[in-house]
Amino acid sequence: MPVKDKVASWFIKNIVMPGSQIFNKPGFISMHITGLKSAVYLREIVIPEFFFVNLEKKIIEKLDKNGAKLLYSAGKKFGYQYAQSGGFPTINSVNQNLFEKFCYVLVRYTESTYANKIEHVLFYTKKRMDFLFDNFVICPSNGLGYFLMEGGVAGIWSFIVQDKSVEGLKLECQGRGDKLCKLIVAPKEELKKFSSSDLKTESILEDFESVSKYMGLNKFQVTQNSTVSFQKMLDTKTFSYKGGIIERNGARYFLCVSSAFFILEKVFSDSVSLKILFDVSFETGGMISKGEKKLSSFISQYLGALGWGDITLLKRVDGYHVFSSFFPFNEYSAESTFVVFRGLVSGIVSQITGEKYFFKTVKTSVSQGHLSVEISE
Repeated sequence: MPVKDKVASWFIKNIVMPGSQIFNKPGFISMHITGLKSAVYLREIVIPEFFFVNLEKKIIEKLDKNGAKLLYSAGKKFGYQYAQSGGFPTINSVNQNLFEKFCYVLVRYTESTYANKIEHVLFYTKKRMDFLFDNFVICPSNGLGYFLMEGGVAGIWSFIVQDKSVEGLKLECQGRGDKLCKLIVAPKEELKKFSSSDLKTESILEDFESVSKYMGLNKFQVTQNSTVSFQKMLDTKTFSYKGGIIERNGARYFLCVSSAFFILEKVFSDSVSLKILFDVSFETGGMISKGEKKLSSFISQYLGALGWGDITLLKRVDGYHVFSSFFPFNEYSAESTFVVFRGLVSGIVSQITGEKYFFKTVKTSVSQGHLSVEISE
């Protein structure tokens, strides 16, 4: 399908073309989107697929259907905020021809980053999209996919068609033995034609009118401690990156906009789900640091390269302290206890030292024009 018009080519020029994924800044990974209203740098984190695969498994094991609803809710909120922050065109801002071409390019970008293949069919007047996914991240490994596939895609589509009643319904799943994953996103009443028993809903989706604070607190800075960029890790073959698929030591990683981790913490507001979120982050930290010997340099260089800011580890009389300058800022930062970051660092320190360490205390500041985070035992 040719892509000639201005709106459709917007996505290719500003996301798919080289330079849109910015890997060469230590402490930062960003997606540069020149939206229809303004240019935005969305802070991203390189995260192991292992994190989301295990998080979904353990939430479902503990909370069953309530866990599925939590994961879906977090995913939909994440997808909606992602599309809004990126200034995506909507069904109300362009005509049908341009809207259909934009959807085509958006699917092609998603395919190149998160799946081997995606097929889609758009039902414009019904505000409905049907998808077939082959090897989309997370889902084939656990047979769930509530956060990123069902919830995340529903949130993006909800914003694009400007209808918060849109939900996602997965009818088939590779992780449960089907040939492909089949997903439908559409207004709730339309989805009831297919199934009502498996339908999850989330209608509370926040609108953020201004991105100026986000941009100001996330602007690129020169790091002092984390001096290795993700691009350097690619150049030295620490990671491989081909066709949007990132791997290290045989494990799949992918780019995730950093707001996902704040939103998970916000939605997982009870002690049980928050403990699972911390424990899975701890396990992930242990997994990514297995075989490493140099604690300080690994914390500083590896986490910095993956997008967590300018990282320093110090050992004081009262134990370890980890500092991150230029930590990825989000609208939910003020109410966060940084569960994922604390768990990840706890797992790394425990793995490399051979002793259990749990980072429980958090101090934050935005007084220097960026988000600084200090965690300690």
